[in-house]
Amino acid sequence: MPPPADIVKVAIEWPGAYPKLMEIDQKKPLSAIIKEVCDGWSLTNHEHFALQHADSSNF
Repeated sequence: MPPPADIVKVAIEWPGAYPKLMEIDQKKPLSAIIKEVCDGWSLTNHEHFALQHADSSNF
């Protein structure tokens, strides 16, 4: 059975840390996704962070 269309796998990088491969539910609010990412790296004040798209043609 294929995965739901609203679930995507995304690689997320943070300088000096191991990259994470996460399954993100696109139905969740972006603020909740960013909080989950920040919690994974023990970063406080998640409301001060954002996600940035990297050029995928390098992969």
